[in-house]
Amino acid sequence: MLELHFGLRRHIGVGFWIGVVFLCLAALLYAKSESEEHARNWEPLDIPISLHQGIINTPTLGSDLDGGYEILIEFDRKTPLNRTDLDRMDCLLGVLSPKGTRPDWCNDVPDLIDISWTLFEGKQKISDGDSGYYPGGVWSDKVYRRIGRFRASKRHSYTVALNVKRNASELNIANPRLVIRVSLEEGEGYGIRIAIEQLGALILALIGGTVVLGRLFFLELRRRKPTET
Repeated sequence: MLELHFGLRRHIGVGFWIGVVFLCLAALLYAKSESEEHARNWEPLDIPISLHQGIINTPTLGSDLDGGYEILIEFDRKTPLNRTDLDRMDCLLGVLSPKGTRPDWCNDVPDLIDISWTLFEGKQKISDGDSGYYPGGVWSDKVYRRIGRFRASKRHSYTVALNVKRNASELNIANPRLVIRVSLEEGEGYGIRIAIEQLGALILALIGGTVVLGRLFFLELRRRKPTET
């Protein structure tokens, strides 16, 4: 370990303190990115539901929501699925073709997703919508059907009421869940910003550490030089 004697401390130099400032800035920037990452409730709701016709009321979503959220119905993906199974699932979920129309092979398969929703703060209606405005589906390890979007603010408590207007109990075999989470687009932008902040913190830390260690090394060499000659 390097030792700095009192006499050398007085001549530690401006460069050393500039390095310390860089390290402090790096710590602050990293702490800010960590705080932002944990300040938002990314998925305030994930509960099992039944798609029998009727009303579904959610528990309170909490007061730490912030920004844009999407309302999804999540289904288990039964594997392996052949092409016929995939096509039928698309039809049941109401997924449209790239042209915005119902595919021809869905003529004999009903669209079972007909769900409206209302966002409340207490008893006050904040916003509402209908699954008909969001015909898209997402396939991954799960199958998602988006039915709505809304914006939320911190320190406000919300609930959601779903009105399942068409009996979709055929889909209950796929274990449907109601999921509310930060919208994909907003989540990606938010994640990129946090990654940039953390990269900036790393660069500042590298610069600051290099300057501080370089200055300490220089002072140690200068201290030892008289005894080595």
